[in-house]
Amino acid sequence: MVETSDAVIPREPRVPGRRRLTVLFLMVLVLLQGATVAAMLFTQWAPTEAAMVAHINSVVRSTVNETRENADRFLSEAQQALQMARGLVERQLLGVDRRAALVDYFVLQLQSVAHIDALYYATAKGAFVFVKRAAGQPERPADAVYMVKYIGLEAGQRRVRVSWLDAAGQVLESRPVADDDYDPRSRPWFNAARHSDGVIWTEPYVFFTSKSPGVTAAVAVSASATGETETETDADVIGVDVSLTALSDFLARQPVSANGSVSVLDRAGRVLASSSGRAGLAVTETDSVKLIGYEQTGEPAGQAFAALLAQTPQLESLQTQTTYDLEDGEGAYLASFTPFLDQQRWPWLIAVLVRKQSYMGDLQQVQQRSAMVAAAVGVLITLVAFFAGPRLLRPVMVLHDRAVLDVTTGLMNRRSFIEAAEKLMSEALEESFSISLILLEVDDADEVLRAHGEAVADEALRAVAGRIAHAVDEQDLIGRVDEVGIAVMTRGTAPGQADGIARRLRERIGSMPVVIGTRRMPLRVSAGVVECDPSQDTAQSMLHKAELDLQHVRDEAGLGDRSQVALGDASKD
Repeated sequence: MVETSDAVIPREPRVPGRRRLTVLFLMVLVLLQGATVAAMLFTQWAPTEAAMVAHINSVVRSTVNETRENADRFLSEAQQALQMARGLVERQLLGVDRRAALVDYFVLQLQSVAHIDALYYATAKGAFVFVKRAAGQPERPADAVYMVKYIGLEAGQRRVRVSWLDAAGQVLESRPVADDDYDPRSRPWFNAARHSDGVIWTEPYVFFTSKSPGVTAAVAVSASATGETETETDADVIGVDVSLTALSDFLARQPVSANGSVSVLDRAGRVLASSSGRAGLAVTETDSVKLIGYEQTGEPAGQAFAALLAQTPQLESLQTQTTYDLEDGEGAYLASFTPFLDQQRWPWLIAVLVRKQSYMGDLQQVQQRSAMVAAAVGVLITLVAFFAGPRLLRPVMVLHDRAVLDVTTGLMNRRSFIEAAEKLMSEALEESFSISLILLEVDDADEVLRAHGEAVADEALRAVAGRIAHAVDEQDLIGRVDEVGIAVMTRGTAPGQADGIARRLRERIGSMPVVIGTRRMPLRVSAGVVECDPSQDTAQSMLHKAELDLQHVRDEAGLGDRSQVALGDASKD
């Protein structure tokens, strides 16, 4: 166990009279429970068949919406990685001329986003940097996790080299390739991206390297950022591959898959991915993707799709969730077809089939037993609430804290911080007060982790969080937003004032070593500062800008003093 003598975030103080309030709460709970049970027994209430069906429809509708939102986030993560890479390239922090940094960034994204299959950068002259997962690749060394393919132009000659990296991104093997004629400029994503102003998503196709089906998100890079003439034909392209197998695996992990099937369809009704596996996908001998129609996957899918086409012959016009009650020889089903949230990027549908009995069976059993056990359950709950209530409430509070707080630092976690920040930004817009975001990252975190281990690194981060928490106002928001990043959203700070706050926080942390047991460790932090325009910004966008500013200032500092403050501009992309 690590002993620490540095300041930590204080625990919540005990509230006087809490025990009396708890007893009063339990007494009220007992009375309400008794009244509820008595009312149920008196009226012999039980849900009717129609009520149960309505409940099932509501549950499925809610689950489908959750699945759709999860699928949107699944694909958005790939697009966000793409847009971040574009921003770094256009700021001339990454590029083909900085191949090592580009490969490191692509490896970092593959480590962070499990369902991205590959990332790559292609230039208008044919140069290419490609990083993908090595699993399933021929001639892969035993410990290889990533494959890097580089196509360069040296003295007018085309050179191709393939390297294999381990899990940490270190080169295991590298060799030239003589018979590789791959040209990224001939791929569909390259020209599509250069003829578009934003991110494009391709139709499913077969990836050249893995020979597996998937989709690509690609975006053109401003030619001026790469030192070329500002014309469409000179633009470079960055791409991200998402395997349809990964999308199928993702669907299989969704809650609705436990009681049914969920598929992603294109607007022609063909299956792109399915929770039941790759039944709808096939790669032909000509390396094209063959997709089968949803109605070909068997019943009751065919019956559901026929009902959908009868109501909406043109699937492109489907804008809202549509549900159908179906029956076949195995029982009753509920089918649902729902468009993706962003039809501009993903003009697809979520198709869900669930057996009603999966939900209704339990409800019917409860319906049959409810009258017999209501009194016993009521008495049991009353006794448990009265005698064990305080102890039972304790884990609930712990779970609540785990849901909203970071376990290591005791600060808000990223999700809770973003939710609180959005509320504060809404208040700022209504009440016309200024807010700023300060993102602080511990520069020495990796060194502490390597030298002293995870337990000491956690204590050091907790100590830094404690110093920050003691230094900011109570009305300010503070949360841990990544592994070594702590964000502070200040309320009512005048323009430019947040920069001074960030510098004081940096000096407060760096002026005094963190003491953990017998160890005295000087720690440094870098800070990114963004002033917010609540009418345009979101909490996510402010964090993203602060992260870019931190990356920029660190790249400029190099290996010297990385403890910096970067003052951002909320209006920049």
